[in-house]
Amino acid sequence: LGAKLDADLIETLAFITEYPTAIRRDFDPAYLELPPEVLTTVMRHHQKYFSVESAAGKLAPHFVAVMNTSGDPEGLVKRGNERVLKARFNDARFFWDVDQQKTLAERVEDLAKVTFQAKLGSYLEKTNRVVALVDELGGNAHAQRAALLAKCDLTTEMVKEFTDLQGVVGGLYARHQGEYEAVATAIYDHYLPLSMEGEIPRTHEGRIVALADKLDTLRGCFAVGLVPTGSKDPFALRRAAQGVVKILVEAKLEYKLDDLA
Repeated sequence: LGAKLDADLIETLAFITEYPTAIRRDFDPAYLELPPEVLTTVMRHHQKYFSVESAAGKLAPHFVAVMNTSGDPEGLVKRGNERVLKARFNDARFFWDVDQQKTLAERVEDLAKVTFQAKLGSYLEKTNRVVALVDELGGNAHAQRAALLAKCDLTTEMVKEFTDLQGVVGGLYARHQGEYEAVATAIYDHYLPLSMEGEIPRTHEGRIVALADKLDTLRGCFAVGLVPTGSKDPFALRRAAQGVVKILVEAKLEYKLDDLA
């Protein structure tokens, strides 16, 4: 067993504790029924805990917390950390169960109530544009299905609580709800790459959907005058443009930038 180290979390903990002391604690293995992505997000982002993995790389029912004291003779801090994490995991399990009452496909129309950008309309309008663009780029039926469902997790309780999991939750739900694996993987990956050092989507379908999503954002925002400045880029258009180039180059996709723009 070993803690999954995270440089950003280590830095955060170093700045918020004067007497950092690591303690390993446990949680009920029954929670491992939830996807590891959900559990690790709860631990890292909400409690600032390190997850623990087995030698095979699987999530183990333990966590490492860092307390701001050199001693805990009565174990109050240790028990308190376990109690708080249990409550958080119960919330995540509740969100998962509630969300399964409505499939991603049944949530498509709900995107009409979620605004993408005031001048560019709702996420349903964006979804329709992306589906059309995927078709224009030669995407197959799986890619078009993924494009249709890609933003539906924005209407779920899980993503409302854990915003960092958008896309990931959509992919997990698609797989759980019986969508084709190619569809689920494309949804899971469609926000990639997250940086110039990040990985591009793993599959051809995922790359086409990611490309179409980023191109739609770039086309739409530039069309209504939302051009990045030296200090403002609220829609992360630079990152989207870099993502387009990175996908084209690394996946060796045969498209002309002039046509895409």
